[in-house]
Amino acid sequence: MSLSKLSIRAMLTLACVALFAAGAHAQFKASLQGTVMDTRGGVVVGAKVTVTNQDTGVSRETVTSAEGYYRVGELGPGAYTVTVDAAGFKNSVAKDVVVAAEEPRGLDITVQVGAVSEQVTVNGDTLPTLQTEDASLSTTITSEQFERLPQVGRDPYELLRLAPGVFGDGARASNGTSANLPNSGGPGGSNSSIFSVENQVQVTANGQRNSGNNFTIDGASVNSLTWGGAAILTPNQESIQELTVVANSYTAEDGRNTGAQVKVVSKNGTNQYHGSGFFKDDSPGLNAFNRWGGPDGQSPQKVRQNLRQFGGSIGGPIKKDKLFFFFSYEGDRSSDVQFSRAQYVETPALQQWIAANRGGTVIGDLLTAKGAQPRIFQVLTPKCSDFGSDVNGPTHCQVVSGGVDLGSAAKGNCTMSYGQYADIYSGDPTGCGLDGVPDLQKVITQAPTQSSGNQYNARVDYTRAKDLFAVSFYITPLNSVGGDLGANSRPMADLTFNPRNKYVALIWNHTLSSTMMNEARLNWTRFFANQLASNPSVAWHLPRF
Repeated sequence: MSLSKLSIRAMLTLACVALFAAGAHAQFKASLQGTVMDTRGGVVVGAKVTVTNQDTGVSRETVTSAEGYYRVGELGPGAYTVTVDAAGFKNSVAKDVVVAAEEPRGLDITVQVGAVSEQVTVNGDTLPTLQTEDASLSTTITSEQFERLPQVGRDPYELLRLAPGVFGDGARASNGTSANLPNSGGPGGSNSSIFSVENQVQVTANGQRNSGNNFTIDGASVNSLTWGGAAILTPNQESIQELTVVANSYTAEDGRNTGAQVKVVSKNGTNQYHGSGFFKDDSPGLNAFNRWGGPDGQSPQKVRQNLRQFGGSIGGPIKKDKLFFFFSYEGDRSSDVQFSRAQYVETPALQQWIAANRGGTVIGDLLTAKGAQPRIFQVLTPKCSDFGSDVNGPTHCQVVSGGVDLGSAAKGNCTMSYGQYADIYSGDPTGCGLDGVPDLQKVITQAPTQSSGNQYNARVDYTRAKDLFAVSFYITPLNSVGGDLGANSRPMADLTFNPRNKYVALIWNHTLSSTMMNEARLNWTRFFANQLASNPSVAWHLPRF
C-alpha cells in the first residue's frame, strides 16, 4: 500500500477519534476535591490521595499540588473511602464520603504529624455536606426516594418538582391526562407512564418555558429533535442510581438549553448481588364510583382503566473488583374504554340499501368496508326534534321501529341520483318522501384502547489497570391500538402505534497520569415509528367518517 493511502487512512482515523472525543461528555461528572493541610493550617504538597468506591472496590489516585489541592473527577454517585498518605504524617482515612450524581463534592482533609504506619479514621457522617464548590442551585434525588415517593405512572421525572427553583403543580385534567403549563402543548406529561415517546415534563426553571429543559442519561443527550424540552427516553425507576436537577446552571458543559438540567445516572453492578421486584394492579373492580361520568354523562361511573405494571432488576459482580453487570425491566399493560355522547349512526337497513344501490361510490365503499360497523354500547330512543323536524311537521321525519325515517332516495316513480342533495332542514328534505324504513338510529358508541409497553435496560462495567470500559443501553418498545370516538368507534378507524425508542452508549476512560485523564464516548439515540407499516388493514384511501 502506498504511503499516501496510509496517510489518508491515518488522517481519517484520527479525525473519527477526534470527533467522538469532542462530542463526548464524562461517563460521570461528579468529583471530589479539596485541600490537604496539617493541623496548623499549612498545605501538604505531594500527598497521595486515593479515592475508592466502596461498592465496586475501584480506586483512583492523585497527588496534591504545590497549593495542597487535589481533585479526582469522573466519579459515579455512591459512598467512597478517601485515603491520604504523606511522608511525616499519620495515614488519614475518611469513610462513607457520599458523592452525589453529577455534582462536585468538597472535602478538605487535615493530617496529623506522626508515623505513616499510624492511622486516623474519620466517618463521613461527621463531615460537612454543604455544597460550596460552585454557585449552582441543584438537588439530587436518590434511588431510595424513587422507591418511596409516589409518581404518576411511575414516571421518575414527576419528582423534578422537588428541586429548588423548579416549578410545576403536576395538575391533571378531568380525564386524568396532564394539564399543560401555559404556552406549552407538547406530548408526554406521564400520560403513557415511562412509555411516552417524547416526554415534555410539565416543570419550568430559570423563568424559562418547559421547552427549555435539558435531559441526559450518563452524560448523553436524550432530547427530542421535534419538541423542545422533551425526552425521547424516560428511564424506569429501577434503573436509576441518582438523578440531579440543576435549576440555574453556570457551567459551559450544561449547554444547549436554558431551563432545568436533568441529569440521570444509571445503576451499575457492585461487588454484592442485589435486585428488586414489583407488581401493581389497578383494575376497575377496585375503584369507587364517581358521582357522574357514565355513558349518559349523569349516572355514576367507575374509572374503567385496567392497568398492570410490573418489573424488577438484578445486578452484581461477574469478576469481583473488575467486571460488573446490571439489568432492569419494566412492563405496562393497560386497557380502557371511552364512551361517546348520544349520536346518530346509520341503521343496518340503510347500510344494506347503500351497498345494493351505491356500489363503487365513496359512501358505498365506506359503508361496505371491513370494520365499518360502529361499536354500539347502547341504543337510545330517537326523537325527530333532534333534527329540527318538530317545526316542519311529521312529513319530514317519523320515528319508526329501529330508528328514524328521514326520507328515501327511491320510492314509486321517484328516483334520486347519486350526488343529488336532499336538505333535511329546508326545501324538500325527504327526497322521494318517507318510506317507513329506519335510516338512522340514536346510540352511544364505545371505543376501546389497549397498550403493551416494555423497557429493557442493561449495563456492563469493566475496569482494567488504568482503563475503564462501560456499555449501557435502553430499549423501549410500545404496542398500542386505540379506537376513534370521532369516527363513531368503527374498527376501521382504529390506529395502531408501535414506536421503538433506543439508547446505547459506549464509554472508554483512560488514566494518563495522576492529574490527566482521556475519555471517549460513542452514543446513539433513536425514536422510530411507522404508522403506515403498523396499520396494514387501514383503508387510507377512504375519508374518515
